[in-house]
Amino acid sequence: MKKYFLRLTIFIVAICAISIASAQQKEIVPGARWLDNNGDHIQAHGGGIVHFGDRYYWYGEQRRKGVEEKNPFHRFVSCYSSTDLMNWRFEGDVIKLSNPKPDILIDSVPKLRWVLERPKVYYNKKTKTYVMYMHLDGSYKGETKGYTFAHVGVATSKKATGPFKLKRVFRPLGKESRDIGQFIDDDGTAYLIFECRPEKGFYIAKLSDDYMDVEEATCFIPSRLEGGAIVKYKGLYYCVGSGLTAWRPNPNKYATAKSLAGPWSEFKDIAPAESNTYSSQSTMLLKVEGRKDTTVIFLADQWRPLEQHESRYLWMPVEIGNGKLWVPEPQPWSIDVKNGTHTLNGKKTMDWGDQGNLTYKNPVLLTDFSDPDVIRVGKKFYMVASDFHFMGMQMLESDDMVNWRYVSQVYNRLDYPGFDEMKKYAGGSWAPSLRYHDGKFWVYFCTPHEGLFMSQAEKPGGPWSPLHCVKNAYHWEDPCPFWDEDGKAYLGRSAHGAGPIILHRMSADGKELLNDGDTIYKGPVAEGTKIYKIQPKPQSGEPAWYYLLIPEGGVSQGWQTALRSKNIYGPYERKTVLEQAGTNVNGPHQGALVNIGDDNDFSDGQWWFYHFQQKGAHGRVVHLQPVRWKNDWPLMGEDIDGTGRPSPVSIYRTPLMTNGQSLPQTSGWGLQWQWNHNPVDSHWNLQNDVLTLKALPATEFKQARNTYTQKTMGYESEATVELDFSQVSADAHYGICVMGKTNELLEVNSDKMKVNNGKIYLRVHFDFPKKKYQFSYSTDGKNFNSFGDSFYVDYGFWKGVRWGVYHYTENTANSVLHVKNPVYNILK
Repeated sequence: MKKYFLRLTIFIVAICAISIASAQQKEIVPGARWLDNNGDHIQAHGGGIVHFGDRYYWYGEQRRKGVEEKNPFHRFVSCYSSTDLMNWRFEGDVIKLSNPKPDILIDSVPKLRWVLERPKVYYNKKTKTYVMYMHLDGSYKGETKGYTFAHVGVATSKKATGPFKLKRVFRPLGKESRDIGQFIDDDGTAYLIFECRPEKGFYIAKLSDDYMDVEEATCFIPSRLEGGAIVKYKGLYYCVGSGLTAWRPNPNKYATAKSLAGPWSEFKDIAPAESNTYSSQSTMLLKVEGRKDTTVIFLADQWRPLEQHESRYLWMPVEIGNGKLWVPEPQPWSIDVKNGTHTLNGKKTMDWGDQGNLTYKNPVLLTDFSDPDVIRVGKKFYMVASDFHFMGMQMLESDDMVNWRYVSQVYNRLDYPGFDEMKKYAGGSWAPSLRYHDGKFWVYFCTPHEGLFMSQAEKPGGPWSPLHCVKNAYHWEDPCPFWDEDGKAYLGRSAHGAGPIILHRMSADGKELLNDGDTIYKGPVAEGTKIYKIQPKPQSGEPAWYYLLIPEGGVSQGWQTALRSKNIYGPYERKTVLEQAGTNVNGPHQGALVNIGDDNDFSDGQWWFYHFQQKGAHGRVVHLQPVRWKNDWPLMGEDIDGTGRPSPVSIYRTPLMTNGQSLPQTSGWGLQWQWNHNPVDSHWNLQNDVLTLKALPATEFKQARNTYTQKTMGYESEATVELDFSQVSADAHYGICVMGKTNELLEVNSDKMKVNNGKIYLRVHFDFPKKKYQFSYSTDGKNFNSFGDSFYVDYGFWKGVRWGVYHYTENTANSVLHVKNPVYNILK
């Protein structure tokens, strides 16, 4: 019996495994992991698709993890087949190619090894042969420059699923050939599209009858584009290409012509320019003609140069016709290949942050994390920000730099005059710095009237050491510690009123300043400094640079400045490395420079910069910019308007792999909640998910103790709580609040709200774009009634709008309020 049960269990597990691996996909999700019939991520990058019989065949670069390490001298082309374009069966690697020119091409030096890219397959009806073209490139032996070979290879097979055998290696029309594309016209004529770098454009060239050679140039288009793709739709030719920016995405463009020979129209964007084609690069335009309609699909790659096996695909049906071609914003969609129709299934993410398709949309955090500082420790990232008069200083953690979660609060009170008396609005913690040194996390911040403080912890989740006052000081701000390689420790900081930058020697344990400091930069505006020591050319043997990254120009305006010197005391060179330019991101500055994994790698995609933007009632929200090192300067964002000025990106590829949008905790009782000023611990209790607030006397809401709050988030949101007021006194004031420049209260009124059982549900709805908030209440938690007129509260006391619960009385009467089930839903 036991033996039978074991066999049955194994049989069931096997059936389940088969079921999971072969689960049918009902939609295409751009940017998501796309699984084949074996449950593996599809590896067909830079590929092409052809339709033979009732099947589509997808050929592409095989980039599975470890393939080059295990086979360093071979390149692979994979093949997948499908009947519906959504579910793909792995047919195997149809070509395993060794160095085609071993006497010429390098294959032993990793960064100079020969490459096989962008395979495209044609079927020749006359010879009944499948013909594969591929871009072959690499470095000639004795050279140190890559991509100089610039040939095409031709391989053939009698079966669509291979194996293919290499037959020829040549330069089409005797010209250098980089990225290639394919096109088959309505009359069956086959063409090769190839980019010719020396001639600063690309060719559309007709193939010979047997497809084994490039016969003649049909057209040369003098535009510096690669990744060429062509489709013919309703008698008009559409040509798409990508700019020459290597792995970095760019705005792909299209042109049209009545004939392949031209003339071709001016090239125009196929998607919002700031999206960089949703961080993708064109590879093909696929026309699916059905019984009812025709769908044209834009096929593109979302490259991950550091993890090529995790590169993704962006496939979207385009809006096409009458000379226009447009790629809509990526979202899940499905296709009916028999009818040639498609259905957009709707976007499933917020209009900010992780877009679920390996792109993010700024801001990455649409909530008030002002003056953010971010570091990487191992494979995780950590953030702190200014919290001013709200207690806690929340620590955030991320695996991918885009999606964040709360992990701790650094402190829970500031034991200085005014924080118990509710007189420190806009006081408290300003512009903290976060560092990891000597196996510990260190947080430094200033308060405007009390001084410089420090706390440390061995783990990001705490426990954090009690706040240590490093220096009693007045009007200090924006500190940053720095431990140099020689063991010396420093602290840079600014002064209230925007400067200057002053550098102090600091004790190695970070608890004491050793001198009065030296002025190392005066501005025009000098605050928010962050200190780094970096050598962008690690192989040069030259001393590293000291960099000071500072915001200039004011909170809601201004720009990001970088200073650099080979001596920490200067003198410093200055450069603007991020500014608003032609974007709508005002004052893009003050933040953190972060490397995603290798501090000695300065290639594109390795370095990133976080900064804030003052965004109305939201407060100061967090943006993420790519960083490109040029002449040892960290240039942030992109040259959006073509003026050479680095400016903020709107949509960009995610720095690392993400698993879809994940927001910090908003509902329930957690680390998202913060006390307004110091709490009175004897008058609150949290037990069994019920917050009990015992009232203290106050003359007005602004003076009320133990008001519990959390940040608002998103463009539209809704907060709801349940109140048990059966034990409150007659003179008690209690309800939910909206705090900002002014305060608005939804106070329980039993008569007006017609409630008599001591329980009520209160709600506030936020619509930030419309500047419209609305209170409502319910007696059953299901049906809500609006209460009062809509209203608006703006940013104030350096903080964005937040909501919370409050309870106070006009005297010392015993009054107890129970708060349950806080739910805060982010709607947009």
